[in-house]
Amino acid sequence: MNVEGGVPTRGQGDEPFSRRFVNVFFAVYFVLGLGLMAYTPPFQSADAFSHFDRAAGIASGQIIASSLNHFGGSFLPSGVINLEDGFSTLPFNPASRVTSTQYPDGWLQSWATPKVFVQYTTGGNLPFLYLPQAAGIVVGRLLSNHILVSFYLAQISNLLVFIALTRLAFARLPRRLAIPIGIFLFFPTVVSVATSVNPDSLLLALSVVFATMCWSGSRGEPNAESLIVEESRAVRRRQRRCPTNLTYLLAFASLFFMSLEKPPLMVLGLLLPMADHARGIRRYVALVSVFVASVVIIFVGWASFGSHGQSGPPTGGPSTAYRQLVLTVTDPVKDIQVLWATFRYWGWLFTKQAVAGIAWLDISFPTWVYLSLVLFFLLALASAVRVGRSDLARVGWSLLVIVATYVATAFSLYILANQYAVGRIYGFQGRYLLPMLPILIIVLGLHPRETRLTSRVTAVVQEYAPIYLVCMQILFAVECAVMIRERYWLK
Repeated sequence: MNVEGGVPTRGQGDEPFSRRFVNVFFAVYFVLGLGLMAYTPPFQSADAFSHFDRAAGIASGQIIASSLNHFGGSFLPSGVINLEDGFSTLPFNPASRVTSTQYPDGWLQSWATPKVFVQYTTGGNLPFLYLPQAAGIVVGRLLSNHILVSFYLAQISNLLVFIALTRLAFARLPRRLAIPIGIFLFFPTVVSVATSVNPDSLLLALSVVFATMCWSGSRGEPNAESLIVEESRAVRRRQRRCPTNLTYLLAFASLFFMSLEKPPLMVLGLLLPMADHARGIRRYVALVSVFVASVVIIFVGWASFGSHGQSGPPTGGPSTAYRQLVLTVTDPVKDIQVLWATFRYWGWLFTKQAVAGIAWLDISFPTWVYLSLVLFFLLALASAVRVGRSDLARVGWSLLVIVATYVATAFSLYILANQYAVGRIYGFQGRYLLPMLPILIIVLGLHPRETRLTSRVTAVVQEYAPIYLVCMQILFAVECAVMIRERYWLK
C-alpha cells in the first residue's frame, strides 16, 4: 500500500486475480485432478488402506473406532478387505504393475458382504478430517452396491472440499501472494493428496485458509505508510470496521482443526494474533492461551475416551516415549545433533517428498522436476517478499514460530516412533512440512511496500502470472501422468 496525498492506495500486485481467472484455474485443477485420479490405481496414496477403512467406519456410524484384542478398527463388509487386498501388491514394489484381473475383481466387491473386524492404525485420528470421504462413501452406497464406486466418490468429495476451501482463500489474496500459493497448490504432492482419501487433503486446505485469514486480518493494522493519516477520524473508523473478529475466528477454527489432526501445529497458534496484532501483550497472551487450552482439552479428551488406534498389545517395561521426551527436554545439545544429522542426510529427500512425493512415495521424478518446482516457488516467493523497517520484529518472531513448528513436528515423531536416543529421526516425511508453507508465504509477503530491488522482478511476474500458473499446472500434471504410466501401467 502506498500513500498519495495522505490517502492509502494499492501497491503493485495488491489487487487480486480476476474472478474469471480464479474460476479457470480451479476448473483446470478439478479436471486434471479427475484425470489423475482415474489414471492412478485405487489405494495408491500414503496410508490409503487405513484412511479408507477409517472413513468407511465413520460413514457406517462408527465414529469412535472399536478395539478388539488391543487392535483398533471397525466392523466393515468383508468386501472392503477383498478390494484392498487386490491392490495391495502395488505399493513399495517397483516391479509390480496393474494386472488384467485387479479392476474386474475389485468391481465385484460389494457392501452386502458379511461384516468382519478390520484392523487399522488410524483409529486414533479424530473424525472431523474424514467427513468429506465419509460423505462420498455414503453417497456411493446410495447409488451403488459396488465398494469401488464409493471409493472413487470419497476421492472426488475430498477433492471438491479441497478446491472449495482453497478457492475461497486464493480469491481473497492479492496477486503477489496468490502466485506462490498457486504454485504450492500444483505441487505434485499436494495434488496427489487432494485426489486421495488422505485426510491431509483437508489439513492442507485449512492451512491455506489459516494463512489467508492471518493476512486478511492484518490489513486493518496501522503500518508505516498509514501513520501519516493514523490520527484521522475516518481511518480510525475504517480500522474499527475491519472484520478483525471474524478473520480471527476463521483463523482460529482452521488452525484448531489442523492441530487436532497434527498436534505440533498448535505452535502456530502464536501467530493467530497476526489477525489482531496491535492489541498489546496482554491480549496476545490471552488469545494464545485460549487457543492452546481449547486444543489440549479436546485432544486429551479424545485420547482418553475416543482414540482406539492401537496396533497391538502394549509392551511391558518403562515407556520409551516418556524416556525419549525426558531426553529431548533435558539435553538440547543432543536435540541439535539429531536435527543436524537428520536434515544433513535426508534434507534433499525431504524436499523431493514435499514438492513431488506421490503414490506411497515410491515414485521418483526426473531431477529437473524437483529443481524446477523449487526454483519456480522460490522466485514467486521472492517477488512477494515485503519487509519494511517497522515490520522486522514481527517477521522475525513469525519466522521463529514457523521454525519452532518444524522442530516440534520432527521431535513429536522422534519421541513417539523412534528408538531411545537414536541419532536421527526415522519415519519423517517431507509432506509433513507442507502445512507450514502457506503461512511462510504470508509472513514474508505481509508488508505491502514495494522496493527497487524487487520491483522489476515483481512487475514481470505479475504481468505473466495467469498464463504462467495455468501452463505450469498443466505441465506438472502431464509429468505426473507420465510417471504414473511408467510406474503402474508399462510392462
